[in-house]
This record gives sequence, C-alpha cells and structure tokens, in this order.
Amino acid sequence: MIMAGGIVICGLFAGSAMAATHHGKTPGNNIHTQVKQLDNTQTLRLIVDNPDGDRIIVTLSDVSGSFISRIVGSKSDKEVMHDYDFNGADDGTYYLEIYNGHNTVKKEIHLQTVHQPDITRMSIE
Repeated sequence: MIMAGGIVICGLFAGSAMAATHHGKTPGNNIHTQVKQLDNTQTLRLIVDNPDGDRIIVTLSDVSGSFISRIVGSKSDKEVMHDYDFNGADDGTYYLEIYNGHNTVKKEIHLQTVHQPDITRMSIE
C-alpha cells in the first residue's frame, strides 16, 4: 500500500497482489495490461500493450454501470496509455473494461476516503 493524501484505492486485477502496480495478462485472452499509481498522486496509469495492432477501447464506469469515460486507441498504437485521476472522486467501486476487438477484460477499482491528513493508500491486486 502507498500512503499520501486521503484516498484508498484498491484494484482487483487478475488475482495477483502487488502494491500499487500490476502487470499482467488475464488468463484466456491476449490483453496485456499494466496499472500503477503515479508517485505522490491519486492517479492510476493504465498501459495496454497492443503488439497485434488491435483497436483498444477502454471504458471507465461506476458501480451502477454509469459511463464516466471512454478512450479508443488507434490500430497503429503499439500501446495505449491513459491516466485516471481519482482526486475528488466519490468513494465506491469503479470498473475499467478493456476490449481489443476479440476479448474483454474487466478490472475493479475500490475507492475509499481515509480521514487522515495527507494520506493515500493504494493497492492493486
């Protein structure tokens, strides 16, 4: 866990636990991802490898399924990278859905405010 500002972000990613960084390929598909917290921020960086030149679509939604954002990578992009800033976001569960035209991976992010000055704990599992 990383501490630095009032928010707890816990992501569930492909069943492996890592403190604030996750690299992985979800079993059964060919979507390679990396998720990490940027130093001293409440921002998660998602990187999706795209060696096959697929059109990568990433959607962020809340627990009710309400759309928050969507990015579409170009087929010529060898990786798709996007930062998600959770500063000021409401506590709760969020979902990243990554689609490469063939497979879909869904990642859970749990966000909880910690009422201590200048502390953020972030873990990605």
